[in-house]
Amino acid sequence: MPPNDPDRDRARTARGEELASLLHHQSPDVLVSLLDNPALDETQLCLLLNRKDIPAEILEEVARRKPLLKNYRVKRALAFHPAAGSENHPGAPRNSARCWGAPRGRPYSSAFHRPG
Repeated sequence: MPPNDPDRDRARTARGEELASLLHHQSPDVLVSLLDNPALDETQLCLLLNRKDIPAEILEEVARRKPLLKNYRVKRALAFHPAAGSENHPGAPRNSARCWGAPRGRPYSSAFHRPG
């Protein structure tokens, strides 16, 4: 997109209904610009994160911005997004058993089993 795209500029300053309509925009550049909008609140950010068609780069950008992660609902929406669990996403765990503490090479069910 051109650097002075009107939709990107609108995304940085939009309020109310205009902001709500931009949450459904298809352009990743516009969606990243929305993250810079001071009027974007937790509810609207969660609506954006609930989109199943959101590009992974938007999820990564939200994860990089510490002020956006202050709220539990935002963290949860980010963590449970379908793209966050895909193998194409850089932060996705490769083996869920290892996330829960199972040693490498042993199946989860036997990781905490004591013989005898």
